Amino acid sequence: MTPPSTRREVFVVEGMFCASCAAAVEALLNRQPGVIAASTHFAADAAVVEWNEQITSLDTLRTAVARLGYTVRTLSEPADAAQQRELRLGARLAVAVFSGMWAMFAVAGLYFGEPSASVAYGLALSAGVLSLPALLWSGWPFYVAGWRTLRVRAPGLDALILLGVLLSVLLSVIALAAGRSEVYFDTALMLVTFQLIARIVDRRVRADAARRVRALLETGEGPVQRVNASGQIESIAATEVHQGDRLQLSIGDTLRVDGHLAEGQLWVDRARLTGEAEPVALDPQHPVWAGDRLIGGQGVMVATNLIGARRLDQLASQVRRLLTEKPAWQRQVDRYARRLLPIAALAAALGATLALGQDATPFDAAVRALAVFVIACPCALALAVPLAATRAVSVAASQGWLFRDVEAIQQFRIPDVVLLDKTGTVTEGRPVVVASHRAPGIEVNELHRIAATAARASPHPLAQALARLTAPSPNEGGGEDVPGQGLIWNDAAGETLIGSRSWLATLGHTIPAPQSTRTESHLVFNQHWLGSFEFEDAIRASAPAAVQALQKLGCRIALISGDRESVVADVARVLDTEHASAQSPEAKLERVEALRAQNQRVAFCGDGVNDGPALAAADLGIAVAGATGAAQAAASISLLGGGIEQLPSIFALLRRTRAVMRQNLFWALAYNAAAMPLAMAGIVHPAMAALAMSLSSLTVLINTARVRA
Repeated sequence: MTPPSTRREVFVVEGMFCASCAAAVEALLNRQPGVIAASTHFAADAAVVEWNEQITSLDTLRTAVARLGYTVRTLSEPADAAQQRELRLGARLAVAVFSGMWAMFAVAGLYFGEPSASVAYGLALSAGVLSLPALLWSGWPFYVAGWRTLRVRAPGLDALILLGVLLSVLLSVIALAAGRSEVYFDTALMLVTFQLIARIVDRRVRADAARRVRALLETGEGPVQRVNASGQIESIAATEVHQGDRLQLSIGDTLRVDGHLAEGQLWVDRARLTGEAEPVALDPQHPVWAGDRLIGGQGVMVATNLIGARRLDQLASQVRRLLTEKPAWQRQVDRYARRLLPIAALAAALGATLALGQDATPFDAAVRALAVFVIACPCALALAVPLAATRAVSVAASQGWLFRDVEAIQQFRIPDVVLLDKTGTVTEGRPVVVASHRAPGIEVNELHRIAATAARASPHPLAQALARLTAPSPNEGGGEDVPGQGLIWNDAAGETLIGSRSWLATLGHTIPAPQSTRTESHLVFNQHWLGSFEFEDAIRASAPAAVQALQKLGCRIALISGDRESVVADVARVLDTEHASAQSPEAKLERVEALRAQNQRVAFCGDGVNDGPALAAADLGIAVAGATGAAQAAASISLLGGGIEQLPSIFALLRRTRAVMRQNLFWALAYNAAAMPLAMAGIVHPAMAALAMSLSSLTVLINTARVRA
């Protein structure tokens, strides 16, 4: 149990650019007195921190991170700083381009002309003077952040830029002091300019991902219109709503609490919660959720789940867990990011040693070290996988698909076998009466009225199906459920029994022979059999097309259910799939494990508590909308809306994301593999190394934007 003095918050950290930046923030936070645990997720611009309030405070933590050059805000604070920061980056880039353009003219005269020694020296000096605005002002944020990350012993990309610029300028100043014209201001300019471009592009690429992920956490509290006891409407804060309060709903409102519609008819936009593109029509007694936006009609709702217990809050807590619990690959990337500077420094030293071994001067050896140092920075490699994964998580969330296990993205393959639970997954999970049989002389309307009257108070699914047949009689009465058998109802008209054949037979009643293999219940009124009802759990309208789409992807589909053989076989026949009936939770688990033992990749889709073991054991477990908490906890993916019709689209997103990950890794590794030997051999000029490093990161960023639903 969390001690009362412990506080846990999700923060937005603005200004992080790569995994190493996040590693620096995380390392700093974990070193703060009173911090119990801190985890930073750079691609979502988020940090999850747990601390002891008796030892430290929010302001202290905020100040500590600010020393690194990053801005921290809580989810409830406005994002104005982020917008201002992007504007400042644009201004710095404009200065860098303008200043660099004139400096490059001078450098071009050195590279492509044949000036005299005095003219060459003048051009070199001019290049240095003209580059000063870009190097001093445009690159200043990198230097500050780089120095601060070095001070906390968690250097990242900013530290690499700082050292690269310093080495370039130092070599240039030494050359000018010696009367030489071999300057490398262009290398420093390219490091600053292209990193500014990369940072702006990165912000644009990640803006959508971060906004979608944080939108699930930002459960804003706004005003609601409460209908008071006298029938008047009063505006109150959502935090003041109590269970049972009646709230007036009007077009344009966004619901703040969960509940059910008591009066009126509504059309709501439910895209935030479920990804449903079409408006949803709601009648009285339909559930309504915080996050629903009213786009038609009006009505009154009754509040049930308040702030903190809403469906939106449950989703937010799941996203918090997603950000807090880093997958293994993310931890590996973080460890690798911390070693960027030592790796680059070691490669640069090796390049300089090779140059000295080839009788190069110390100055030329330093130039080669500069090129190797710049090109050795594997920034794109640190971005390749986590950025694509976070983009996929955010895109999925916007569609109503919550990825609870991010590692499933990296490991995804189109499943060989998709096992589908029947009840509630392939079928509606709500039985309906599909046929009724009555005794001679009994009208069907009378049979339905007696059944609806007796069944109205029972929560059993079959009883609820009977209660929906027609309006019950107004007779006052009382009844009881007989578990596993049926129900008894007594009122002024007499006694009604509804239940199974075997139960009624033990009570001495004569029941006609079965009419079909469907589930049936019989009605006995005042000791006389009046009729029977056949029930069926209707197949979801979208199920047949979904099964066909999965089969086209090469998946073998099997229906697996705890229901009896005749019922499961009928559904499987309609869907044209394999099937297994009377499956216990243990049997479902054994079937998944047996398939995996045969090197088959297995996806399991279910919704019940009994599906939990199989969902957890499958390579990919998917819990459909309305699944129990146990099923959602065991699944890799939870659907907030819809069912198996979503699977082909989910598989397409996962496959596209994995392809983008592989492409990102290829380009990042190919860049280092091809460029490093050239730099060590002295073939790559430091300026070209800076350009190549930036283009490598830009390639990864732009490629990641291809991850779409």
